[in-house]
Amino acid sequence: MSISEIVGLVLTVASLAAAVSVMATLVILMRRDRHAEVRLRRVDAYAQWLAGRKAVTRASLSFLAAFRALAGERRDSEYFSLRRDEAQRTRAAWSDAMRELDRAEAALLAWSADPSIHEELARLKRVSPEALHKAISGRQHDVDQLIRQLRAEDQDAAKLVRAATTTARGPGSRGPGTLARVTAYTESIVDHWTKR
Repeated sequence: MSISEIVGLVLTVASLAAAVSVMATLVILMRRDRHAEVRLRRVDAYAQWLAGRKAVTRASLSFLAAFRALAGERRDSEYFSLRRDEAQRTRAAWSDAMRELDRAEAALLAWSADPSIHEELARLKRVSPEALHKAISGRQHDVDQLIRQLRAEDQDAAKLVRAATTTARGPGSRGPGTLARVTAYTESIVDHWTKR
C-alpha cells in the first residue's frame, strides 16, 4: 500500500470516527436532556402532591378552629352569624383543598410507572371528616392529638417526596463510558490499517 493510500485511508477512517463520535455525543446529550426533563416532571408531580397535602392540613386546622369557635358561641350572641359564616368559608376551603389534593394525587399516579407509589400513597392517610368532627366536638386533648397526627403525616409525606425525588443518576450516567468505548474502537481500527 502506498503512502497516499494509507493517508487517504487514515483520513477516511478518521472522518468516519469523527462522524460516529459526533452522533454518539448527540445521542448521549439527547438522552441526558430527556432524562433531566423526566426528572423535572417527576419532581414537579411530587411537589404538587406535597403542596396539596400541606394545603389540606392548613385547611383542616382552620376548619377545626372555626367550628370549635362556632360551637362555643351562644346562638343569641352578636358574633354567632360571623362565626357561622367563617365556619362555612373554612368548610368550602377544606373541600377545595381536598379536590386539589385529589387532582395532584391522580397526576402523580398517572405519571408514575412505579407500582409501589400506590402503596406509599395509601399508607399516608388523609384527614377524614369523622376525625375533624370528633376533634370539633371533643376535648382539647382530641384537638391536640389530631394536630400532632396531621403534622406527623405531613412529615412522612415530605420524607416520601425527598426519597422519591433524590435518585442516583439515571441513564445519562452511562454516556461518557459509551463515548470512550466508541473512541477506543475507532482508534483500534485506525491502528490496524496503519500497520498493514
